[in-house]
Amino acid sequence: MQVRLPLCLLFALPAPALAQGVIDFENVPGIVMKETAKIFDEYRDLHGVSFRMINENNGNEVSKPSLVEIGAPLRAFSGVSDIAGTCADGPAANTNVGQWFLTDKPGAGLPSNWALRITYDTPVAAASGVILDVDERVGPMTDYEEWTIEAYDGGDILSDTIVDTFVLRAPQCPNPGTNDCDLSGTCDNGQGAGDGGAAPWSVQAESAVIETIVIRYTGTKPRSNVGLAFDNFSPTSTALCGGFAKYGFACASSEGPPPSIRGAGCPAPFQEFQVVVEEGPAGAHGCLLISASPANYIFESCNLLVEFQPLELVVPHVLAGDGSFSASFVLPPEAVGAEVFMQAGYCDPIAGLAMTQGLVVQPGVQ
Repeated sequence: MQVRLPLCLLFALPAPALAQGVIDFENVPGIVMKETAKIFDEYRDLHGVSFRMINENNGNEVSKPSLVEIGAPLRAFSGVSDIAGTCADGPAANTNVGQWFLTDKPGAGLPSNWALRITYDTPVAAASGVILDVDERVGPMTDYEEWTIEAYDGGDILSDTIVDTFVLRAPQCPNPGTNDCDLSGTCDNGQGAGDGGAAPWSVQAESAVIETIVIRYTGTKPRSNVGLAFDNFSPTSTALCGGFAKYGFACASSEGPPPSIRGAGCPAPFQEFQVVVEEGPAGAHGCLLISASPANYIFESCNLLVEFQPLELVVPHVLAGDGSFSASFVLPPEAVGAEVFMQAGYCDPIAGLAMTQGLVVQPGVQ
C-alpha cells in the first residue's frame, strides 16, 4: 500500500540547514578545484573517510571518483536548466547542492560493475547524502534508475554483514503522459519526477559499527548511460532524510502485548517511507490515524495521541496473521520542516481495544 500524503496535512516551515560536518565537495582540501580531478583521502583528516571506485563483484579498487562542476560539458547526467542554465549536469531549483558533486567516471561508457565505496577510519552509527537526477520512471513499464546503498560492519564486502540497506528508486510519475512528469519543462521531457532533483538516502545501525558504505547501481536503465552524481554527504548523521520519534503510551488488549509502531526509510520530499505496526492482535480490524497535530485524549482505557478534529487521513486495514501491517507514504515538497503525527488502533470483539504509541514523522530536506 502506498499513500501520497495530502498537501493540506503539511504546514510549511523554513527548511532546516544542512547538519554540521556535511561534505559538499565545494572546497576539497589540498587540491585545485577542476573538473574530473580525482579524489581519494582528501577528507580523511577532517571526517575520517576516503572514497574509491571498486568492482562490486570482488571489492577490488578500479579507480577513484572524480569532481564535476554543474553545467556543460555533460559529465554525469542530463538534468534541467534551472541553476546551471543548461541541461548538462543541471540540478533543479532548490536542491541545495552547490556547484560541485562527485561522480564515478566522467563521460559515457561506464562499466556495469563499478560501485562507489566509502571507507571509515572509525566506525559510525549513521550516514546520509543525496544522489542527483534519479529519474526515468514515468510509467509501470518504463526503465528506471535506481541506486542501492549498503552499510557494512567491516571492510570486506564479500564476507562482512550488511547492517542497513537503502534503495533509492526513481519516483513514479503521478500522472504519466502529462507535464507533471518533469520538475522542469526546459530539458528532456518525459524523464520523470526525479529529473534534476536531489534524492536523499540514509543508513543507520543500532550502534557505531558501520565501517564501509557501498553505493551501487541497480536500475533497469543500462548502467553505461547512467552516471552517479553524489553530494551533501553527512558521514555521521541522517539529518538529510529526517527521522521518526515515538511519544505517549501504548495500550494492550486483554489478550496480548500492546501493538508497536515504527517508521522506516527516508521521510523526505519525493521519497517513500514506511510505517510499520507489529505485535498487534492477529486479524484485528483497525485504522492508522494521521494528523497535523498531536493530542492526548482518554479513549476508553487508551490514550488517543493524534488530534481528531479533524483527522487529515485515515488508513483502514486488517492486521496480518502475525499481527503486522505496513504502508508506504510519499511526501510532497511542501513537507519540508513539517511534522506529521500518526497512531494505529485496533478493536477485537473479544480482546477489546489496543492502540500503539504515537509516531511523529519529521521530514528531512529535499
